[in-house]
Amino acid sequence: MKNLVIIILILFTSCINSDNKKYYKLGLYHFNNKDYLNALVFFKKVDSVYEHCNRNAFLGASYQNLGNYKNAIIHFESAKTNCDPNVELLINLSDSYYKDEKFDSAVSVGLLAYKKDPNLFQSCFNLGLFYYDLEEYDYAYHYLKKAELLNSEDNDVYDLLATVYSAAGEYDSSLIYINKAIKIDKRLEYFVERSTYYAMLKDFDSCINDLNYVISIDSMNEAAYYNRSHALYKIGKTEEACKDFTVAKKINPNSDLEKWVKCY
Repeated sequence: MKNLVIIILILFTSCINSDNKKYYKLGLYHFNNKDYLNALVFFKKVDSVYEHCNRNAFLGASYQNLGNYKNAIIHFESAKTNCDPNVELLINLSDSYYKDEKFDSAVSVGLLAYKKDPNLFQSCFNLGLFYYDLEEYDYAYHYLKKAELLNSEDNDVYDLLATVYSAAGEYDSSLIYINKAIKIDKRLEYFVERSTYYAMLKDFDSCINDLNYVISIDSMNEAAYYNRSHALYKIGKTEEACKDFTVAKKINPNSDLEKWVKCY
């Protein structure tokens, strides 16, 4: 009788493990095909003790990709607490904390990722971003400059460095880095951004030139009209400034952009 019970238990356990393996593979299939809702369905069917760390890591990543950062954090933290987390899990966890606006926690976990691999570009970039949002600009410079050394062809690093220098009031440095970003990627938003640095340095001609270029390509660029209205106003072209202001308001009547020019 005892042997029969043991055989039954073995068969029962085998069936459970077989189901777990099947659900886990189906979860992976949907995750790899970016079908995160169905990935969640199958990973949730997997018993919590089966592939515990990987199961929670994939549950966290699925929630993260769906924008549900609170649940992503719960599962990433479970994987981190119960296993030796790899650097990718730590980066994902820190990113989820950041997206959930828990910046101190993002930094804490981000530093763990950096300790795991101090020469990983994403780890350095993320820390630069996190410290920027905490307004700790010296730390932001430090990690972003290291990210630049690790990948000198990443335009996002240069754009963020420009933003950090701007927040510190160092607009000449902002120009240097936004120019590096533009050299790699001539996206219009960079020209709009550069126009603000020119404006802060009172180089309104260069500011207007950038915005003329943006508007020539995208005639519905609200920010470009607002920035150009500001620059035109500053050089005494009030009538032209008001025209740009009016166009910007027509593009987006509910804009929350700063209203630099008062037109009546």
